[in-house]
Amino acid sequence: MKDALTYLSTVPQEEGFSMTTKLEIQNLLRCFNRWCLEYCNAGLSATVELSRASEVMNDLEANVKEFKVFDNEENFLYNQLV
Repeated sequence: MKDALTYLSTVPQEEGFSMTTKLEIQNLLRCFNRWCLEYCNAGLSATVELSRASEVMNDLEANVKEFKVFDNEENFLYNQLV
């Protein structure tokens, strides 16, 4: 789509496009470029957020394992006292 808009924006006015149409095509091309950039940035942002979520999940799993170890040790020590 970008290539088609770029081509249309370079077509000479003598070949059938009015100045208004050419300006609208150029405006559409600018909008398309901005949308592409926003899409790419959103993808990068999502990747960063997913990476952070993955780190949090890994930390949570490590905390659960550590808690189970401490819980087992506490139960063992409690049983020795009883």
